[in-house]
Amino acid sequence: MKTNGVFAMNLWGYYSGEKGRGIRSIYKTLQESGFQTYLRATGPDENESNLLMVCFRADCSPEIKAETLSKLKSIPIDIEQLIADAPVLTDDKPALDHLNQEAYKQFRTVYVAYYYSLRQFGKEPPVFY
Repeated sequence: MKTNGVFAMNLWGYYSGEKGRGIRSIYKTLQESGFQTYLRATGPDENESNLLMVCFRADCSPEIKAETLSKLKSIPIDIEQLIADAPVLTDDKPALDHLNQEAYKQFRTVYVAYYYSLRQFGKEPPVFY
């Protein structure tokens, strides 16, 4: 990545509790890899928002960081005290799917309920998405 490059990910909104262990592990892994990492939520409710994980190299210009983060219409999330239980992800022990099990379950439950609620408006849920 170039010095003033920005690496960003759009993730589901879970960052706390068991549902958020996968996100916390990604965050911690990026930090351990030397990135300055920031987490922003698109809304106040983890069940109804997305997360933006924005990463910069340690030698990135402070002006670039400030400008990039100020343009995001999102809520800063202080995740530092939550990452104690998060393992650092490694290639020899790929654990992300295991860590995300509760989040997968919740996401699917909410997703299916939403699309089936569309039937009351005469719309059919998509067969494949």
